[in-house]
Amino acid sequence: MRRFVIIIMAFFLLVPALARASEHDRARDEMRAGQILSLESVLQNVRQQYPGQLLNAHLRGGRSPVYDIKMLSRDGRVTSIICDAKTGSILQVREGGSR
Repeated sequence: MRRFVIIIMAFFLLVPALARASEHDRARDEMRAGQILSLESVLQNVRQQYPGQLLNAHLRGGRSPVYDIKMLSRDGRVTSIICDAKTGSILQVREGGSR
C-alpha cells in the first residue's frame, strides 16, 4: 500500500513538470515555424509603452495564442498586458495597485 501511495504522489508531482516542458517545446516550435513572435520581440513593443521590470510572462495557446505579461513600473505599479502572439499587438491592459 505504501508503494502505491508513493507512486501516485510521484505521478502528481511529475505531470505538471512534463506539461510545462511540453508547452515550452510547443511555443519554441511555433516560433521557429513563424506562427508566433518570440517573447523578446513582443516585449520590445511592450517596454516602449510600459517601461519597467518584467515580473512574469507566459504563452497561452489555442486558436488565438496570446502572451500574458506582467510588468512592474518604476513607480511600483503592476500592469497586466495581453498581447497577440502572432502580431505582437497589445490587446488588453489592466493597471493594478502598488506592489
